[in-house]
Amino acid sequence: TGILREEATFEIAGHAPQTHAMDYTVHGPVLLRDAAHGRLYALRSVWFEPGSAAYFGGLSTMRARPVPEFREALRRFATPSLNHVWADSTGDICWQPAGMVPVRRSWTGLLPAKGDGSNEWDGFHPLDALPHEVNPERGFVHSANEFNLPESHDQAETQIGFEWLENTRASRIEAVLSQDAAHSVAASQALQTDVISRPTQRLLALVRALPADTPGRALLAGWDGGFRADEAAALLMGWWWTRRLKAGLFALVAPQVPAVFFAPGDVEGIVQALEAPDARFGDDPAAARDRLLAQTLAAAHADLRASHGPEAGWAWGDLHQGFFEHPLARMDESLNIGPLAKGGDYTTVMMAAYRGTDFRVIAGASVRFVVDVGNWDASVCINAPGQSGDPSSPHYRDLAPLWAKGEYVPFLYTDAAVEAAVDFRVELTPG
Repeated sequence: TGILREEATFEIAGHAPQTHAMDYTVHGPVLLRDAAHGRLYALRSVWFEPGSAAYFGGLSTMRARPVPEFREALRRFATPSLNHVWADSTGDICWQPAGMVPVRRSWTGLLPAKGDGSNEWDGFHPLDALPHEVNPERGFVHSANEFNLPESHDQAETQIGFEWLENTRASRIEAVLSQDAAHSVAASQALQTDVISRPTQRLLALVRALPADTPGRALLAGWDGGFRADEAAALLMGWWWTRRLKAGLFALVAPQVPAVFFAPGDVEGIVQALEAPDARFGDDPAAARDRLLAQTLAAAHADLRASHGPEAGWAWGDLHQGFFEHPLARMDESLNIGPLAKGGDYTTVMMAAYRGTDFRVIAGASVRFVVDVGNWDASVCINAPGQSGDPSSPHYRDLAPLWAKGEYVPFLYTDAAVEAAVDFRVELTPG
């Protein structure tokens, strides 16, 4: 039937070995068998293609010197698909998306397709079919996974994606870079760890229009929308948005739809709905919107007073925390690292998306670099939780507090600088 079966035996300490069968078709591994309908579902992915080792193409791009050489090296960059931004010591800069993008002639790949040969990939889109920028007039290139395809790009002809993050973070980056012609290392550090939330600033404009006696209004009214770890207003905003405001809005405008379908929620769509309420809010949309804001804000304020005490003791980092859980933590909890009070949220340049259940940070940059092109030893970086995977090493967790605070350590490049900073050396000698 065109199915290849492989069996693998797994040795398990203290138990009998287990043998598991894995089925494959010409399109990839079988994920599901639907016996009732006589179907099976297999997955084809660029990650299974020859030469698709993750980031392997970076070995060439990191050695590239002029822009043409950089773009030529990207022809071999397979996975993951990325927005590449690049600069050289002469001042040239470039933005180029790259990765293995299948050519689908008769379908999009968004839904399961027949495996009878009528929906096959027709190779991959060449790099020249993808958009790029070299030395744009604005003086910088940037990306935060937002929709950034130029208007001239023919998406119908060259389908390179269908889902992007909202432009909240990208618009903040663009605004900051547009006001800074120097682009120093220090300025880049500040931008990478920026915790200003543009959607929150728009919500604050609505909050300031609420009655002065609305519980929680006074705390938010004078706030700049920065999700700093020690910020009381950020704690209120995070709780209000996650636990009260979204649920209240969905119950009002779409009560027939289960709330689970709105997780985590379209931030831009929600803010726009609140800024310009329509008939879904009732006969007097603006008044209904204001009641919703006031009632849910008061409820959030009461929640936090019950759980965290008076406002004076509130801090976003008391709830919003990073945590590095070790796979063997059930055997030894000391392998875990954290919790660590963390600034930011999923709308800030310093991405720190969190779970709605307990506000634990689940997405964001564990590694950050700021590279001074040409003056390489002036570069800085941070890696979390440390440089060593050995729990007995002092470098197993030493970078985690710096990472949580948005701080950096030197990212040395030249042999002399590296040798001067060596702490210890591990030598592996063949027997």
